[in-house]
Amino acid sequence: MNAIFGKSFYPLIMPVFLFGIAFALLFQIDTMPEIIIDVLDFLPYIVAGIGILLAWWFDSSRAVFALFMIVSGYAMLWLCFPDGFEDDVFSSVGFSAYCFLLPLNLLVFSFLEERGILTFCGRIRIGAILLQFLLIAVIITGGFGQLDTESTLYIQQTASNWLNIKIFPFSNQTFLPHISLIAFLFVLIVFFIKTSITCKPMDSGFLGAIISTAAGLHFVGNSSGVAIFFCLATFMLVSAVIQDSYRMAFIDELTELSGRRALIKDMKKLGSKYSIAMGDIDFFKKFNDTHGHDIGDQVLRMVASNLEKVTGGGKAYRYGGEEFTILFPEKNAKDTIKHLEAVRENIENACFILRNKNRPETKPKKPPQKTASKDKPLKITISIGVAERNARGTSPEDVIKNADKALYKAKNKGRNCISVAK
Repeated sequence: MNAIFGKSFYPLIMPVFLFGIAFALLFQIDTMPEIIIDVLDFLPYIVAGIGILLAWWFDSSRAVFALFMIVSGYAMLWLCFPDGFEDDVFSSVGFSAYCFLLPLNLLVFSFLEERGILTFCGRIRIGAILLQFLLIAVIITGGFGQLDTESTLYIQQTASNWLNIKIFPFSNQTFLPHISLIAFLFVLIVFFIKTSITCKPMDSGFLGAIISTAAGLHFVGNSSGVAIFFCLATFMLVSAVIQDSYRMAFIDELTELSGRRALIKDMKKLGSKYSIAMGDIDFFKKFNDTHGHDIGDQVLRMVASNLEKVTGGGKAYRYGGEEFTILFPEKNAKDTIKHLEAVRENIENACFILRNKNRPETKPKKPPQKTASKDKPLKITISIGVAERNARGTSPEDVIKNADKALYKAKNKGRNCISVAK
C-alpha cells in the first residue's frame, strides 16, 4: 500500500488528470466554434501518425502496434458509426469483436519485449494483428467460400450471440458489450498494478490508453466524444514513448538513478555556490570477483537506493561502475557533511545477506534440520570525497576532480569515511 502512495503513485496521476480534462472538454464542446470541432475529428489520425513515426524511430514496436490498433478502431467508428448503430451484422459482430479484442491486444503488447517492427518477430506480430481483422471481415461479409447462405447466417448469428451475451443486469447504460466490459476491467486492473509496481512511462501510457479507449467506445455515435477520447489514448502512448526515450538516455537502468548524461546536463544549471561528492563502494571489484556479477548488481542497487534518499537538497547520480556522484546546489562542503555521513551510516548498517548456495528457492513445508551452513551477512561500505566550488575549482569539472582526489584520500585513510577537499 505504501508503494501506491509513494514513488509509484506518480505515474498514475497523468492518466487520471488528462482523463478529467477530456471529460470537461466534452461538456464544453457545444460552445466551441465549428472549425475546432471539424479539426477534432482528424486529430486522432494526426496524433497517432506522429506517434507511430516517433515510436518507429525509437524502435518501440509495442507502441507502434498499440497505436495501429487504436487508430484502426477510431477509423471504424468514424466511418461506419458516425450517428450510432444500425441493426446489421457489422454492428453486432464488427464493433463487438473490436471492443473485445482491443483490451486483450493492448495487454499482450504491454508485456512483449521490444523485438523490432520489420524483424522476424515483428512480422509475426503484424501478421497476428492482420489475421484478427481478416477473421472479423470474413464473418461480417460471409466470405466462407462454398458455404450456403443458411450456414453463413448461422455462423454470423452465433458470433453475434457470443460477443453480445448479457451478463450484467444493466443493458442500456453503455454500448460496450458485457464481455468486453469484463475484458476492459481485467486489463485495467492489470495495468494499474503493473504501473504502480514498475513506475515505467510505457505502463502508464498503456493504462491511460485502456481507460480512454473504453470511454471512446462508450460514446459511439457521439463523434466529438469518440474523437476526444481516442485522441487522448493516442496522446498518452505518444507521451509514454517520449518519456521512455528520455529514461533510456538519462536514467541508469540498473540502479534507477540519473545517469552521467543527466549529471552533465544538471551541472550546467549550477550557480556560483555548490558542492559535489564522489562516492565509491569499498572493495567492490574484489567483492564482484568473489561473489559474481549478479550479487554485485544487487549491491549496486542497494547502495543506490540509499544514496537516492540523501537529504540536504542533494541529488544522486550513477557516475559509472561502482562510482556515484551527489550534487548539492547552494551548499558548501561543510554543509554537506552531516547529510553524507547519514547516507554512509545507512549503507554500513544495511543488512545485506548473501544467500547460501544450498538454500532452496522456496520455503520448504517441513523445516530442515539445523546445520552449520547459514546465510552469510556481508558488510557493504562506501568511501566519499566532497569538494566545493572555490578558487581552486571554478567549474563543475574542476570540482569533480577535487572531489575525486578527496575520495582517494578517504580510501587511503582506511575507507568507509568522508574526506573533504582543501
